[in-house]
Amino acid sequence: MIIDTQLQMSAKQPVTGTANSTNTIDIGPSLGALYTPDMVVPFLVRETVTAAGAATVTFQVIAGDTPDMATPQVILSSAAIPKADLVRGKVVYLRVPETTRGTYPKAMRYLAARYIVNNGPLTAGSFDAWLAPWTGIEQNTAYPASPRVK
Repeated sequence: MIIDTQLQMSAKQPVTGTANSTNTIDIGPSLGALYTPDMVVPFLVRETVTAAGAATVTFQVIAGDTPDMATPQVILSSAAIPKADLVRGKVVYLRVPETTRGTYPKAMRYLAARYIVNNGPLTAGSFDAWLAPWTGIEQNTAYPASPRVK
């Protein structure tokens, strides 16, 4: 899959506590890019998450009218995911559902990712996040190789 760096919110971003992504996406004067129901924000676990406690991470897509995300609004959110499930290579997809099409605040211009850490801090963990068309996401399921039949 090809990832456009202009649509990348995080690249190997280390996260120990609740934080916004290091990058924001300027999508113009409105959230028109999200009006297409086939858009998705994949969150890729680059480094397995560890923590002393029973930490969870919630992935969010936020929008704001300034690139510093001073007053963001949550656009999409995952459930709280336990640290045991956040292993290297895991991908959490936040897909723009068709039922919410056109309901985003039109005044918002910038998109970013947010990582909400509960019961933390994390002692390790890093993530990638980017905006992509759903049709560009590899959706095949990989299975382990079967043993040879003798």
